Amino acid sequence: MDSLDALAAGIEDLRARLAAAGRDPDGIDVVFNNFEGGNPGSDDFDADAYLAGVEKLAALGVTWLHVTLPGDSLAHALEATEQFGKTVIAAQHGSN
Repeated sequence: MDSLDALAAGIEDLRARLAAAGRDPDGIDVVFNNFEGGNPGSDDFDADAYLAGVEKLAALGVTWLHVTLPGDSLAHALEATEQFGKTVIAAQHGSN
């Protein structure tokens, strides 16, 4: 997928095919990567932009996100996970 428009069209097509086959379109998950805000652990990670991207993807029907973490060291991966928990996950739970 090279754009959110292409993703939206793909999700719409998938849901239509599921319905045509007699399957519940709400019974499947759609996983995608959020390209907004950068990757946790990078110097330029922007949690607010990431959260805005989450909202856009959810509106399209994405139900799960793939999150890229640094792989250069365990310590860096753990730091990025902690950063993501504090700036993204906690913010999402606080808004619900």
